[in-house]
Amino acid sequence: MGILNITPDSFSDGGDAFATEHALKNAQLLWEEGADILDVGAESTRPGAVPISVAEEKRRLEPIIGPLVAAGYRLSIDSYKPEIISYVLKKGFHIVNDIHGFRKYPEIADMVYDHGAEAVLMHNKAEKDDACDIVQDIKDQLSHSVDIALKAGLKKAQIMLDPGIGFGKTFAQNLTIIKSLPELKSYFGLPFLIGASRKAFIGHYLNIQTPKERLYGTLGVHFEAIQRGADAIRVHDVKAHYDMREMLYCLR
Repeated sequence: MGILNITPDSFSDGGDAFATEHALKNAQLLWEEGADILDVGAESTRPGAVPISVAEEKRRLEPIIGPLVAAGYRLSIDSYKPEIISYVLKKGFHIVNDIHGFRKYPEIADMVYDHGAEAVLMHNKAEKDDACDIVQDIKDQLSHSVDIALKAGLKKAQIMLDPGIGFGKTFAQNLTIIKSLPELKSYFGLPFLIGASRKAFIGHYLNIQTPKERLYGTLGVHFEAIQRGADAIRVHDVKAHYDMREMLYCLR
């Protein structure tokens, strides 16, 4: 899953692909480098980001939706707003990547069902808690998400889970999540997506402040995630990850 940020304040790229022309060129590059899915986001969800209105999110998306759909890409929307999700599903998007996993707006599950789409349901904590049993919390929260999805009529084949690396987790908890992937996969019997690309915990352990310089650390995390059962990875640097994955499969 290649990340296509249509935001001026992304933590990782600072809005490099914010302009429509640049966004479309970046989409083509990500696809040519080997992305199977393009995850399009028009609102930054980085820590401390200021939420934007539905109107502003739609304004950012409007110029690129038509060309992206026409290009034949497999498209995911990184949003939690029902109005935005309804809008892009009607335009031809295939996947809803909801950072609140249907828990904030359960009606999104009905939209996904009505359009025959798929969903990525993420675990999310508002605040970090050192004392939290993060694996159990993920089980509890995502079980609720899955229940909402199934009650709306979605099949398990339409659902992927995301433990939410970096979303309300301590640095150590992020490591625990990766190490616990086999347990989580066994518990849910569903595919898992891992999105650790360029995130702060990698910078912490490697003492690297600039997100773009965290590629090698990201590759290490995602390599181990695949080894422990990750079915998808959400990344900024598609070519590097594509090559890493191909060589890993050659060695199996």
